[in-house]
Amino acid sequence: MAMERGELIYKIYRALTYGLSPLIQLHLRWRKFRGLEHPLRWRERLGVPSLSRPPGPLFWFHAVSLGNSSSLFREGMCAIPVIKCCIERRPDVTVLMTTTTTSAFEVIKHQLPNNVLYQFSPVDTPGAIDAFLCYWKPSAIMLMESELWPNLIIGAAKNQIALALLNARISAKSYDSWSQPFVNSLTLLMLSKFLLILPLAIRFQLLQCPPFIINFCGDLKYGNIDTNEGDQRALEELQVQLMNRKIWMASSIHKGEEKVMLGVHSALKQVHPDIITIIVPRHPQHGKQIALELEKDGVRVALRSRHDKIMPGTNIYVVDTLGELQKFYRLTPIAVIGGSFLPGSAGHNISEAAAAGCAILTGPYIGHFSHMATQMQRLNPLSVLQVSGYILVEALSNLLSDAKLLEERQEAAKQAYHSLSCGITENVWSFLDFHIFRVALANKGKKNVKNVNVVPSFPCISAASSNFLSFAMVSASIGIHLYIFNQKSILESLPRMLTVVAVVTANMHSNHLLLEEPIRMASILEPSKANFFPAMTKIVGTLGPKSRSVEAISACLKAGMSVARFDFSWGDSEYHQETLENLKASIKATKKLCAVMLDTVGAELQVVNKRETPISLKEDAIVTLTPHQGQEASNEVLPINFGGLAKAVKKGDTIFVGQYLFTGSETTSVWLEVDQVNGDDVICVVKNSATLAGSLFTLHASQVHIDMPTLTDKDKEVISTWGVQNKIDFISLSYTRHAEDVREAREFLSKLGDLSQTQIFAKIENVEGLTHFDEILKEADGIILSRGNLGSLQVFLFQKAAVHKCNMAGKPAVVTRVVDSMTDNLRPTRAEATDVANAVLDGTDAILLGAETLRGLYPVETISTVGKICAEAGKVFNQDLYFKKTVKFVGEPMTHLEAIASSAVRAAIKVKASVIICFTSSGRAARLIAKYRPTMPVLSVVIPRLKTNQLKWSFSGAFEARQSLIVRGLFPMLADPRHPAESNNATNESVLKVALDHGKASGVIKSHDRVVVCQKVGDASVVKIIELED
Repeated sequence: MAMERGELIYKIYRALTYGLSPLIQLHLRWRKFRGLEHPLRWRERLGVPSLSRPPGPLFWFHAVSLGNSSSLFREGMCAIPVIKCCIERRPDVTVLMTTTTTSAFEVIKHQLPNNVLYQFSPVDTPGAIDAFLCYWKPSAIMLMESELWPNLIIGAAKNQIALALLNARISAKSYDSWSQPFVNSLTLLMLSKFLLILPLAIRFQLLQCPPFIINFCGDLKYGNIDTNEGDQRALEELQVQLMNRKIWMASSIHKGEEKVMLGVHSALKQVHPDIITIIVPRHPQHGKQIALELEKDGVRVALRSRHDKIMPGTNIYVVDTLGELQKFYRLTPIAVIGGSFLPGSAGHNISEAAAAGCAILTGPYIGHFSHMATQMQRLNPLSVLQVSGYILVEALSNLLSDAKLLEERQEAAKQAYHSLSCGITENVWSFLDFHIFRVALANKGKKNVKNVNVVPSFPCISAASSNFLSFAMVSASIGIHLYIFNQKSILESLPRMLTVVAVVTANMHSNHLLLEEPIRMASILEPSKANFFPAMTKIVGTLGPKSRSVEAISACLKAGMSVARFDFSWGDSEYHQETLENLKASIKATKKLCAVMLDTVGAELQVVNKRETPISLKEDAIVTLTPHQGQEASNEVLPINFGGLAKAVKKGDTIFVGQYLFTGSETTSVWLEVDQVNGDDVICVVKNSATLAGSLFTLHASQVHIDMPTLTDKDKEVISTWGVQNKIDFISLSYTRHAEDVREAREFLSKLGDLSQTQIFAKIENVEGLTHFDEILKEADGIILSRGNLGSLQVFLFQKAAVHKCNMAGKPAVVTRVVDSMTDNLRPTRAEATDVANAVLDGTDAILLGAETLRGLYPVETISTVGKICAEAGKVFNQDLYFKKTVKFVGEPMTHLEAIASSAVRAAIKVKASVIICFTSSGRAARLIAKYRPTMPVLSVVIPRLKTNQLKWSFSGAFEARQSLIVRGLFPMLADPRHPAESNNATNESVLKVALDHGKASGVIKSHDRVVVCQKVGDASVVKIIELED
């Protein structure tokens, strides 16, 4: 809606500027007559070129003006270091520079490299802009500071020209104008056309600028100030004239400030009669006026434009020329920065004075540049002194009288500048090259390419038919290859084939996918490259009869299982303890870390078959559910463990009875429909024929309330004994229905001491859990979506919504019941492979396998196959779209950790890092990084911390490391406890080397790879990029 309103407002603006074009042309002629426009080149302002365009791509840099000097805060001069970098690294590209004023032209023509084209920028009328763009055909446009011109920006976007805004800032006054209700939609429309905004621009974010295009890489105000000796030699004669005299300079002063500076000069002259005050007005004409007024009062003044010499009786020197401020900064030891002493002023850049080694003083009104002053003062409090007008005399007097203090302030300013300026131009270039230049040149190659019809034989084909044909093409390709290849090849390629089928049939243009089209069908069967990590999506395996030996568990760990689940709805503590001991032995043998999850029984309704004889139920037969557990189970009566079922159900309700966990197949399950209630008994009609075998069946009615505690007495006993003894990592809280269930479980764990850190995963299995999902999510550490008990008609919608909510909250989402058929079969069905792939594309953190590994015939093969499908689906997961949505959801302002995490992921993606290494003690920082779903693994280096319970000392860290094993893309390693997470550089480098060695040994990191490191150094959080050598 806002965009549509913005389009409407732009049409009005375009019509107005079109209608005013004749008046604007007359105004330009009037300015030329007054000497404000170039007499020969003023037509360039109307889009009429005066130079020939060279062949090949062209990048356009545009700024407003240069003001009174070559000061780098002026937009045009800020661009010059980047322009030089562009010419050096992209010699095949032509660079065009434009500004608006003649003063800018006079300065910049001496500063630009010889092979850069210079033009005056066109006014923002449709005719001028269209003519300019049509003639010059730029591939990319870099605007400086706050150049928001609707015709220029919208016109460039319509011509598919990449747009960037450098040194982006906007004054409070301009912000108020652009944020007006009528104009705000146009502002939003313009900002949406940019691909990149540098550096950090808070007001642009408040104007609803898309946060993912704003990147901080340092400010060009600091970038590459040239302080060569050539400028110093040019003023040697002036240096001789100033020798042995006290000097200070007031630079960039505005009208009205000369009275303040001259008052200060008079006061200082009483103490230092030989003092020289250098005044550099912002506008040269203002300098001439100051000199004239002083001479009228009998004051002896030297004027730069008249080439006046400084004689013994001269105390004031006025610089009324352009482009020389930097030279004079090198002459004076003290610089007072103007534009900051009168209310309503916004300050000026202080970096050039700092680069020259001046002691810097500024007034209280510094607007844009308060951030710069704060940065420098943080690095060294002596670098910038901010004073009001009446204190300025005292401050200057102290500096002129105390040589040591003056030297300290000069050195402080210079050091602060060098700390802030390091690598600025390189950073800006990197962002421009990645976001703008590569995109621009790629777009240039695509502009002449016509759209290709994917199915040329069917020009009127419908979307549904297109999807069908796409699926048919993939299926045919797979069929042909299955016929040709041998059985081994088929088994190796199957996960990849099934994943591609899932992806293509889901939606050829889905926002969740990142596909390169057209898809090369032969590539489907190409084997994937081996990876140390089977998949970013984790696998939770349930250990049982077929997967409890040391050999079986070791094979499961190698295949990709990262969490072992112990289901206490069957088996006793002794049985599970034996399995756990085998798990510990397997971990030691394979050196694969694995977490432990205890799955509670909870409010589970059960049918008890004491005699364990098979029970055959026939369709349309009648069966009674009774709470009288003394009765024998038969095809007529099924005793249950809950006496309130008759009060909870009504005629027409459906009840599911089965033993999925024991068989993995719903062919051994039965659906019942309530026919009537007779006292405590519930009489049902059998809806399908089935045979129930075994001693225990689960009864499930998802739509009714079961008045049983979520954490039963049996659960509490198991947790307080077996759980405490083994310090379990996770509890799967079965049948979670309310947030209060999670709170009660957490309170119970907190009383057990060693389990206070155990994470609680709420298992959503019924309608009550769905109804209270949002509040449950706030309390739980993660969510398990038990889809088997939620039915099938709308479970897909619940899965997508629930996983999205978990993703945005940064909490793991685990999905169950994905490959049931693999309990008895070596391969999944196509529908199951599709299900796994879609779960990954939805954003699932982990896949939970139940009967498939507990009693299945192929537990290792099941884990391996699911892992491969997850890996293939992860390759087409649209991380870019996900990242943008997550940043938008988090909003502004971000927390400190959130900002660091998102920045680390963004940096890693842009430099194509092979891994992100995060140093952490609690694991929270690493989980936040994983929340943004980076395309590369996150290596969480958990630094143990020493703690005590007043009786004994112990190290933390093991819990935090294992609990990372259920988070998508997060792979932990436990560091040496002698290395604290917050330490000095030497210690951090030592731990980093261990982490890098671990990555190299694992095959994740290779020579010349780039690695992003996130760590704390003192109180600062640092994100750095390193490139590995041989």
